[in-house]
Amino acid sequence: LTQSVGLEKLYPDLEILFRTPLLVPNAGIDHLIREAAAISPFWPLVVPHIEKLFLALTAHVKIHGLSLAQKKRIRELSIFPIVSTPENETYEYLTSVTSKKPWLIADRASFRTQFQHVIPVLAFNTEFILKVKRFLEELDLKDRFLSRLATSITEAHGDVELHKELTQRYQTRSKYLFR
Repeated sequence: LTQSVGLEKLYPDLEILFRTPLLVPNAGIDHLIREAAAISPFWPLVVPHIEKLFLALTAHVKIHGLSLAQKKRIRELSIFPIVSTPENETYEYLTSVTSKKPWLIADRASFRTQFQHVIPVLAFNTEFILKVKRFLEELDLKDRFLSRLATSITEAHGDVELHKELTQRYQTRSKYLFR
């Protein structure tokens, strides 16, 4: 049961090598954590590899969850690509959950542009964040989702005269609306 994540998610090109000559059935959580620890910020294609790794970790979380020790190990790894401008297609740096630098998760497309140059966000696009949301929540990152943090305030501007009769009718009916 500990071998739960398909190698096809993490190493699609090398799956046959692992399964046939090496006789590795699947990659377990310990392998995934070791793989994450080996990520170098200098790899030219690090983000696609991190995305595969996050998908594999999400698949594991859906089946088994994470122990406290596994969560702690993953939270300390610098595997989270961060960006502060939406135009940036790659990432600016890799960080961990426990890093002193603040970063948030833009889980709606509009947040990437609204918070550009204000706060660094996870470099993944919105669709991918929704795919790995369960993994991110398992790491106790719910308080970093901008959809939970951002609030909107509606303001009315302009010169409008109040319709007194209509306002009185609404006020008398309001006690029924808020029951």
